[in-house]
Amino acid sequence: LVRFQLDYKTRKLVTSSGKKAKGTWAYCVGIERMQGAVSANGKFYISRSNGNNRGDIFGWVPGKTARKNGGIVPRGPEDLSYDKRNGGHIYTVTEHAGTRYIVDLKVSSIKTS
Repeated sequence: LVRFQLDYKTRKLVTSSGKKAKGTWAYCVGIERMQGAVSANGKFYISRSNGNNRGDIFGWVPGKTARKNGGIVPRGPEDLSYDKRNGGHIYTVTEHAGTRYIVDLKVSSIKTS
């Protein structure tokens, strides 16, 4: 995982004069088949694809062990996004042909470490 600084006005990556963005934090979580991640309120949410089986969402607090929420999304979850409104929601999309979904998960339904 790598965190980058965002400009709160433009919502774009903060870049140097050479137009390069520099990561401000990095960590290897060791989750195989990781597809996407998002952080909010000191917690990380990580999607994992399981081939033809339903996907997992891990909840992780740095310094602790990630907690697997097994099979809570359809197969093929991808990148994640976070919306703080209405108590917080995590969104993902799935990529398998014929079974493409937009998934909305309440943050409170995802167990963390």
